[in-house]
Amino acid sequence: MAYTYLPCALGPGMFTSEVAVLLRLEDGSEVSLFADKSLISTRRGKSLLRATSMGVDRRGKTPARIALLHDETLEGKGRWIRVRRGRGQVRLSL
Repeated sequence: MAYTYLPCALGPGMFTSEVAVLLRLEDGSEVSLFADKSLISTRRGKSLLRATSMGVDRRGKTPARIALLHDETLEGKGRWIRVRRGRGQVRLSL
């Protein structure tokens, strides 16, 4: 199984073993969810959420990564998301 690591912002979770995660989607909207701390890594000072990589959609001007999240988003947008490749850090606004 291939994984992708999505830039995200983190906040406190409901339990000590989890964090609140904020992700920016391809269309510029933001979604949030709770994630187990084991799904979070840090590289070069940036927080990253591990998701299952489902490939790259090359349609349109900018290729987008297709990812399957471990859980539904709190906004009801499901587990399947599209994010821009190389998207930078997201600022937390929870």
